[in-house]
Amino acid sequence: MSKVENKRPFLIIIAVFFVACLCLSGLLVLGGWFTLRGVSIGPTFSSAEALAYDILCETHYPDVDPASIRAVQEQKIESRDNLHAVLMHYQLAGEPAPQYRLLLARDNGREFFYEHAETGPAAEDENLNAASFIHENPLDSDVAVYGVVQNPAITRVVITWPNGWEQEAVVKEGTFLWFQSWSPVDGSPEPAQVTAYDEAGTAVSTLTLHP
Repeated sequence: MSKVENKRPFLIIIAVFFVACLCLSGLLVLGGWFTLRGVSIGPTFSSAEALAYDILCETHYPDVDPASIRAVQEQKIESRDNLHAVLMHYQLAGEPAPQYRLLLARDNGREFFYEHAETGPAAEDENLNAASFIHENPLDSDVAVYGVVQNPAITRVVITWPNGWEQEAVVKEGTFLWFQSWSPVDGSPEPAQVTAYDEAGTAVSTLTLHP
C-alpha cells in the first residue's frame, strides 16, 4: 500500500471535520441574524401588556411603586401588525393619587415604542381629562384618545373629529380609551371634541380639543 493510500482516511476525517465546522458556523450566523431581526431581543414577554409593565417600571424607577403597576385597558389594531395601545395604571412612591400612561407595543410583547408617537391636543375640566396620541405612518396613522373620568356619573364618552365622525370610547375603571387607524383622506386625525354622558344620556361635560 502506498503512502498516499495510507493518508486518505486521515484526509477524509479532516474534510468531514472542516465541513462540520462550516455548518455549525452557518447555524450560529443564521441564529444571530434572526435575533437581530427581532424574533427575540433581550427578555421576552408573553404579551404587550407584560412588555408595557416592564417598560413603565424601568422608565419610572425608582419613583414608581412596582406593586401598583397594571394594565387598565388594552386595544389593538389588527391591520397594523397587531399594534396595541396599553393604558397603564401606576402610583409614585408616597403619592396617593394614581397615575396613568399610554404605551404602544407590538403583539407578543416583541417591540415597544413611545417616542415615535406624538402627543396631540388635550383638555380637562372638573369631570374628566382627555388626551390624544398620534403615531404617524406614511399611509394610515394610528390615533389613540384616552383619559380619566373624575365624575362617577359619567358612563359614556364620545369622541368627535373635525369631519363630524364620532366614535364611542371604552369606559373602564374610571378611564376611557379609543384606538384605531386613521386614513389621510378623512382629514385631520386630531380629535376635535370629547363629550361625556351620564346614564340618562345627558351631556355632563364637553371638552374642546381641536378648533
